[in-house]
Formats: sequence, C-alpha cells, structure tokens
Amino acid sequence: MRIGRRMISLIAISLLLTLSPLTARPLESRSLVSDQLGMQDVWGVAVQGDRAYLVGYQGIAIVDLTDQAQPHMVKEFSLPAFGVEFPSTPSFWVEVEDGLLYVGSLDGLRIFQLSGDSDLQEIGRLRAERAWSFARIGPWAYLLGQFPNLRGTRLIAVDLSNPSAPEVRGSHAIQLGATEFVASSDLVALRTESTNQGVEILEIRDGYRFVQVGRMRFPENPFVDAMALDGHRLYLYHPDALRILELDGRTGHEIAYYADWNPGFVTRLFVVGDLLFLGGASFRSRGVGEFFIYELANLQQPVGYLQFNTPMNANLPMALIARDRRLYLGEGWPYWKLINCGFLRPPPTNAGLRIIDISDPSAPREVSYLSAGESFVNDVCR
Repeated sequence: MRIGRRMISLIAISLLLTLSPLTARPLESRSLVSDQLGMQDVWGVAVQGDRAYLVGYQGIAIVDLTDQAQPHMVKEFSLPAFGVEFPSTPSFWVEVEDGLLYVGSLDGLRIFQLSGDSDLQEIGRLRAERAWSFARIGPWAYLLGQFPNLRGTRLIAVDLSNPSAPEVRGSHAIQLGATEFVASSDLVALRTESTNQGVEILEIRDGYRFVQVGRMRFPENPFVDAMALDGHRLYLYHPDALRILELDGRTGHEIAYYADWNPGFVTRLFVVGDLLFLGGASFRSRGVGEFFIYELANLQQPVGYLQFNTPMNANLPMALIARDRRLYLGEGWPYWKLINCGFLRPPPTNAGLRIIDISDPSAPREVSYLSAGESFVNDVCR
C-alpha cells in the first residue's frame, strides 16, 4: 500500500508538470561546504580539474577534489523536474567540457554554463516526455526516449553547435523496446530487456543520420545486463557470461565467449585503455558492492578486485569514469531492478562518491568516500 500511494502521488505530480510547463528560474542551491551530500543516489559523475560534478535523484552537486583524500561538497542544486516520477530505467547522466555542463534526466537534456568554481547558469534545454539513455560525442548528443512531436520511442541526434539552442537533426524509430544504448564515433548499440530481442546495431552517418546495419539475437542467453562499446568492439554481459563481438561493416561476428564468467548482479561494464571494469554486487555474498578489473589481453581471471562494504551498507556502482589513474564511482541502488522489493529484500542502502586509486590495477586502493545519504530504495522498499 505504501508503494501504491507513493506511485499515485508521483503520477499526479508528473501530470501537473506536463499540464503546467516549467518556466526558467534560478537554480535552488545550498552552498555550505560539507562532508555530506544530500542528493541520495548518484547516477552520473563527471570530473574536470579539481571539481567533480554529480547528478542524482535530488539534482546536481559540485564536489571539491583539491584534496582527494577529503573531498567536500561545495554546492548542490535542486532541479524541479528531477525525481518527480518513479523511473523504470536509469535516467541520469552528466558530462563536462569547455566550460559547459551537459545533464540528462527524465525530462530531457539541459546545458549549463559553469561560472567560477561553484555556479551554474542554464543556457539551453531540450525537453523530453521521458528520456532514459544519453551520450555525447563531440558536437552531438544522442538521447533515447519519447519526445514532443515524435511518435513512439526514438533515438535522436541533437546538434550542440549552439549550446543555447540545441536542435534535433535526426531520429530513428526504435521497434524493439530498447532501454539503453552505447555509442562510439560512428556506431550505436541498443539493448532491450525483452527476451530474444537481443541488440540492434546502428551506423551514424554525418553525426545525425542513423542506418540499421544489424540485429543480433542470442537464443541461448537472451538477456543482456550491461554492455560497453570500444570503437567497433562490443562487450556484452549476459547473466554469468561475457560475449565480445567485432562490428565490421554490415555484420558482427563473435570473437570470444566466456561462459560461467563472474556470476553476480552487474550494474556497470566499462572499458578504459587495456582494462575492463565490472561493477555490481556479488551473489556469493548478497548485497555486497564490488568491482573487478580485467586486462583485455586475458579475460579469464580478474587482475584486481575491491569490495566496497558489508551487506549493512550496500552501495552499488551506478556511474564509473576513469581519470589520471583514478576511478570515480557514483553509487546507489538501481531502482530499475526493484521489480519485487519483497524478493530482493535490500538491506539499508547508502549512496555516495567513491574515489579509487588504480595506479596498480592488481591492487586497487580506496582513496576516499563522500556519503550522499540513504538511497531512494530505502523509501520504496521500507
């Protein structure tokens, strides 16, 4: 009943926002330097210089990384449309470059001008009825979701050459109910949670034209929990298995398949240079957040491993980036997995930003942890 009442309230709020569009206004913020974030789950992380930019259920946070052993929250911004709807898929993303902060959330894409070290001014926005996956490649942003004046689910290409007026230049109708995509400079791979639908491969031409070049199904292991695209090489994590595909021309061929590979509950798969990172929770010790480091030259055994916590503090990696031999993990709980709270029975779950030194991949070392408070899952499954 608690979940039902919450869902009804959230739907009502969502309808009100739809009927009464939000008007531009200064971002609400609190600027007291703090050792505690207030944004609950952290689903997006970007790092530039001595600043980290986080996005989560409660908005955006700027974190001072001058002393990485003691990161501090500098300022947090509450965005009106964040968290007004109970999402079924992860819907938060952030990137920073050339003085601009790009933020993706349920209601679309926002572009902010960075002012000084701790202020944001919104200069551009592209609205979505509902968006749930994002990427940026050079002057283009790609969004997957449902958009005004476009029917059904679409993958759209957005021209960012004028940040104050982002423009939709191309779109592709998605037929297979895709929930997530990964992109390189000229390819997109979309996955679905539906049985036997597999992965759809699109070619990107001129930055905004999409051409379907293939669809791959895997009857023996139809579900894809996580994926990463490195150039033309696609890494797919199936439950208990890793598959690697080489995407060449109009076909894709399998170059490796590892069965009974690292069983667990995977939330992120990420490739940086010659390393592959796998983050999630172990089935061997339920609720324990962890990640593995593999060398691409040998994916049979991990070269490094780090356990985050105990089941009484079950953070899971939801965003992962690497900068200068540091790994930055945004942590929380994936509420797209909360199909049945009674079955999962998640322990009291916290969230935050974790910094890990990977100078020696065989011995990753935690540098610091900045708490973001309790995860949203505590409210839903309580």
